[in-house]
Amino acid sequence: MKKIAILTICSFNYGNRLQNYALQEILKHLGLSVETLNRQPQTIMYFLKKNFRSLIKRDSRSNFYAFYRKIQWSRDVVSKNKISKNIEKHYDCFVIGSDQIWNIDFDFIGEEDFLPFIRKEKKISYAASFGIDTIPESERSRIGSYLKQIRSISVREKSGVKIVKELTGQDAFLALDPTLLLSREDWTQLEKKPRKMKKSPYLFTYFLGKNLHENEIQQYAQKHHLQVVDCKKSGLAIGPAEFVYLIHHADMVCTDSFHASVLSFIYKRPFVVFERVSHDQDMSSRIDELCSTFHLENHRFTNANFTWENIGMFDTSADQIWAERRADSLQFLKENLKSIPD
Repeated sequence: MKKIAILTICSFNYGNRLQNYALQEILKHLGLSVETLNRQPQTIMYFLKKNFRSLIKRDSRSNFYAFYRKIQWSRDVVSKNKISKNIEKHYDCFVIGSDQIWNIDFDFIGEEDFLPFIRKEKKISYAASFGIDTIPESERSRIGSYLKQIRSISVREKSGVKIVKELTGQDAFLALDPTLLLSREDWTQLEKKPRKMKKSPYLFTYFLGKNLHENEIQQYAQKHHLQVVDCKKSGLAIGPAEFVYLIHHADMVCTDSFHASVLSFIYKRPFVVFERVSHDQDMSSRIDELCSTFHLENHRFTNANFTWENIGMFDTSADQIWAERRADSLQFLKENLKSIPD
């Protein structure tokens, strides 16, 4: 059985953990042995602290730690400060992605996220995201040289396809985010109801940036007799599995998050996606890609045709598009992992 290493961002972020899990499970379904590379050395003290907290405490971080046990972690480390020796010998192929693994605006992203120390033949990317629409002129030559060292590139957004073409002259494959490779049934098997969650109808909110629309959201909730469950303020100890549950069973979702929007689409929940309000560079390309692919433009608060009455409506062709794009994305993985050199 061929052994695969995933290199991705590892953080206390719902979407990041869910896409990591999804990619792992899809690769396992393809008959491969899969591990995710650690991004920091795992000392015995850190390991004991993490596992003790996940078993004893009842907060969001402990539920993140509990979810971490669903990921098969490698003993090898790839970080700015440490790269394990002989790492290339331990795996048949390295899959870089998904999420914003190539967003150079993040201070924790570096050249190691392109694995320049691994032979080209043993590297592919899957649904990797640059997070931004253009690469600064000062970085184009450097990033282009790293990309040219990857055997086969797939990215998550059309803007990423454009970047790869401009910097390398090569055509990148436009792939679905890994969370869209799993079915509704797969996600439902994973979800977990928060311990203190009441049964009353609710509106779920999750904002990574500043929420400037709280009044409008509250008005909608009051009009429809919904409790507002704020992901960050609910006190429900929400880990990734609880996050999936809360979206699946919500009567409405309001968010500026890509992955919250993805799950809302998967479960066909009424949802509104707002523009991210933060100091980061514009990262709306991923939302643009999601909405244009599945005809979700009317779910965007900034869309000229947006109305609160239409947010429960989905284009009848959306599931067919999803099935076709999923098949194409799986074929990309099958073809490129089949051709792994022995």
